[in-house]
Amino acid sequence: WLLAAAITCWTLQHYALIICLPTFLREQRDLASPLVALLSCLMVLANVPGNLIGGSLLQRHFHRGNLIAGANLATGLCGLGIFAEALPDLARYALCLLLSFIGGLVPASVLSSSASYARTPRQIGTLQGLYMQFGNIGPFIGPPLIAMLVAASGRWTDAMFVTGSAALGGIALGLLIRRRETKAAGTHNP
Repeated sequence: WLLAAAITCWTLQHYALIICLPTFLREQRDLASPLVALLSCLMVLANVPGNLIGGSLLQRHFHRGNLIAGANLATGLCGLGIFAEALPDLARYALCLLLSFIGGLVPASVLSSSASYARTPRQIGTLQGLYMQFGNIGPFIGPPLIAMLVAASGRWTDAMFVTGSAALGGIALGLLIRRRETKAAGTHNP
């Protein structure tokens, strides 16, 4: 359940950005649609190497909990910068790319766990299904919450309350996962 909740925290942050970025770029910065599409696509694509690196770190025996907590700390900080109007647009977009890249550690950590935690091979699919369903909660609630806040205040900076809360939840869950994995294994890997 902790891993399922962790993927929810991540998808809330990531999909909120995926869905809100094109709107922000088009409506607030008046960028042309092809450029909005390209910038949004690049942000989504940045997640792929993060997933691959996450898999590599797990093979090197890094704790899932550390990767989840660390990624959420970094994405939470990125989110603060993304929604801070004081930063120039180029820096904010670079933070979008960084959030997506670093955040790739979370799905790698969560989705790879089913092979380790399933009691039988038949349960692997059940765990994957659970993770996917919980992962769908983030895109279901994140963008509407952000839209509600932004519409009410007229300020995109209010989006950081949603993404920041999800990041804090992800950090807490990562630390709980780390403690449980360490206790179960009796080890102190990185």
